[in-house]
Amino acid sequence: MIDRLTKAQLSIFAVITAITLTVMAIFYLRLPATFGIGTYGVSADFLTEELNTRLAQGPVRFDYRVQIAGPQDSTIDPSAPWRSVETVTVGTLEITGLDTEREHGDDIVVFDPMRVTDGIEPSDDPVLRFRTLAYSASVKLRTGVDRGAEAPPV
Repeated sequence: MIDRLTKAQLSIFAVITAITLTVMAIFYLRLPATFGIGTYGVSADFLTEELNTRLAQGPVRFDYRVQIAGPQDSTIDPSAPWRSVETVTVGTLEITGLDTEREHGDDIVVFDPMRVTDGIEPSDDPVLRFRTLAYSASVKLRTGVDRGAEAPPV
């Protein structure tokens, strides 16, 4: 059995633990605010502001790189990592200014991976077929514009 001294030590330990956990919980809730965690000093347009700052120094360029699938790489399962590490730069995207005239009338921006130019084909990944409908639903909610005839077939 547990002797009297051990019981006293366990009781003291329990009280100290309870006090410590309470203090930690109180300070844990205050600590993030003290260090600025969870508070942000940026505006709702911080990305546009940052891009404007970069554009003031000249065009912003991004290399457009694609990964080339190897013979054993799945183009159907988006969760399967590719073994191939071959990448090719196929172009450069150059941003010279903000386009503030988009999203008016029929000029709606849709990033739909199924909308491809001649010579490019989407993979057999079934997720892409669902995404095209999800993107159209997003445009409808954002702008009120229905899925147009130019949208890819599903």
